[in-house]
Amino acid sequence: MSDVVVIAPHEMAAGLRLAGIRVLPARTPADAAEHVREVCDRGDAQLVLLPEHLLAGFDRQAYREVLDSDQPYVVPLPLDWQAATDARAEFEIRLGRILGCRINLAASLRRREGGPRP
Repeated sequence: MSDVVVIAPHEMAAGLRLAGIRVLPARTPADAAEHVREVCDRGDAQLVLLPEHLLAGFDRQAYREVLDSDQPYVVPLPLDWQAATDARAEFEIRLGRILGCRINLAASLRRREGGPRP
């Protein structure tokens, strides 16, 4: 079983594969929808990441079912998550559910007392 699967356009796939991540290439939202359904049916991943624009291939009910599912967790990646505060907040919530802790991507990093300097 693969822990993480990324569904992404071909131009993103090569770099992700170099990082050791399993990538399912999708040129269209319909391709992405099919990959998500296959991964959900097979149960071979715990986390599925994909650019949010690829979710357009789902009808409204399927879209909600996929996002509300926890087997696997499907997390849409906002196209510009640093600038989109609503999208970032949604991503923080979903990632926090997956990791079991609160996530704040906008927070600055702080040096731990007695720890090494960054």
